[in-house]
This record gives sequence, C-alpha cells and structure tokens, in this order.
Amino acid sequence: MTNQPSTTGAKASPAHITQEQRDYREHVLNDIIKKWDKFSRQELDAMKDNYDLVVQVIAKYGVEAQLDVDGVLKGRTIALPAV
Repeated sequence: MTNQPSTTGAKASPAHITQEQRDYREHVLNDIIKKWDKFSRQELDAMKDNYDLVVQVIAKYGVEAQLDVDGVLKGRTIALPAV
C-alpha cells in the first residue's frame, strides 16, 4: 500500500489527455444523455467506446440500438480523439 493518489475511477485523468480531447468527449456524452436519460454520469464515464454504448443501450432500453447510437454519435466516437 502506498500514499500515492489513486489513478483509477471516473475522475482519474491521464496527463497526456488534452483539454480539447476532454471537451470533445464531454460534448459527445452530453448528446448521449439527451437521448438516453437513464444513464448515470458514472456509467457514461466508464464507457470506453461505441460498442460499450450499444451494449448499455440494449441493456437499459431493451432495443436494437446500433442505428440509434449511430444517429446520436453522427460519426463521432466515445473514445478520446487523437491529438
């Protein structure tokens, strides 16, 4: 056990992630929550990619979700964009 701060969890943010990347992801997550309001912020923060979103939409809403997800994301991705 160390006295080092934890680097896990939704609030952890690697130093190499830019503010532009954070803003991009925030905008995408806001669009997702507008469409599917059953998601908590913690659930959204834990999603790593579009596949995670499809799986979670199906689990929460019981629908075939790929077309809905594609419509909300409009070609964007949940994953952080390259710099």
